[in-house]
Amino acid sequence: MISNDTLASLIDAVYDAALDAWRWPDTLAQLAAAAGANVADLVIAESSHNAPTVFSAGMDPVAIEAYQKYYNRLDPIRRAIAQKPAGTIATDRDIVSKDWLTSTEFYNDWVRPQDFYDCTMLTLFRDATRARVICLAAPERADAFSARSSELLGQLVPHLERAARVTLKMAELDALRHGGLAALDCLSEGVILVNPHAQALFANRAAEAIFARADGIGVDASGLCAASSAQTTALRRLIAMSTSREDSAGTGGSLLLERPSGRRPLSVTIVPMHRETEWGFPAPPIAIVFVVDPERKGAPSEARLRALFGMTRAEATVASLISKGSGVKAAARQLGIAPSTARTHLHRVFDKTGTTRQAELAHLVNHIASLSGPIGK
Repeated sequence: MISNDTLASLIDAVYDAALDAWRWPDTLAQLAAAAGANVADLVIAESSHNAPTVFSAGMDPVAIEAYQKYYNRLDPIRRAIAQKPAGTIATDRDIVSKDWLTSTEFYNDWVRPQDFYDCTMLTLFRDATRARVICLAAPERADAFSARSSELLGQLVPHLERAARVTLKMAELDALRHGGLAALDCLSEGVILVNPHAQALFANRAAEAIFARADGIGVDASGLCAASSAQTTALRRLIAMSTSREDSAGTGGSLLLERPSGRRPLSVTIVPMHRETEWGFPAPPIAIVFVVDPERKGAPSEARLRALFGMTRAEATVASLISKGSGVKAAARQLGIAPSTARTHLHRVFDKTGTTRQAELAHLVNHIASLSGPIGK
């Protein structure tokens, strides 16, 4: 009989793990202790040979690796449980004969060394090809393990199922968040997310490079700052206005930040992000700060041009020089080739890019330069 206190503690742990996936191993350890198991796993079981272990408590990492590499294809139990309807609780004896199982390579070379004998599984939910499954395993000497573990899982079915779905949803949202931030890192202009106090919550790669130059905008202990106190005040005032919930217009604004180096000022545009979350609660006020350095020489890497248009090295070099304002003769001089050869390369570049004039080619190449993604970065 599972006590009410034990059950309540497990339910709390299950929902804690739903919101913080890295707490699943601790939750599984509690579940194993309550069931009298020495191992508890949360796995993805598939009808194919693949059955990755997502989280585990009590399992030797070396044994997990061996399972993933070889023994999963010999395991008749997880493949069978992957076909069961959601909410199904089954023991290994429900799926295969114990006498047959103990005669297999899978049992003798992998199960027995882990000191397993009895196994109870719960199918949490499934789609067309795979299922999320909780597995509890105990040594042969465990008393009444099957009955206790089945009773415990039966009491926890709705909680474990919901928690596993929440974990999956959180993982999807996390992947989207990281994908969005990675996309911002591909932009050549600086992008900074700030709170109402001008504190940077995120800065893309271009913004970090601008900060490192300490020439017009940076970050100190109190948030974004400019080269002078007056411009810092103006910058932070604009951020505060852009993140104010009273600013119903939500227009944001722009300003130029002078640079100690004497180079042309940085162009800064601030855009408010006022939106409701999917749950109807107001999202924390955030503003997006775009920083453009007019002195930046925008030219994509030649590797990127070759990858996008199938250019040769020479053609990519000519295209890059043309995009920077060099004429054919100047490009030929820099490359140490005859103007006629440079002109031949340029005509091939026109054909490969679908352009017909140098200005059109320069516009295209400089547009590509606004992205600084992984190809030849």
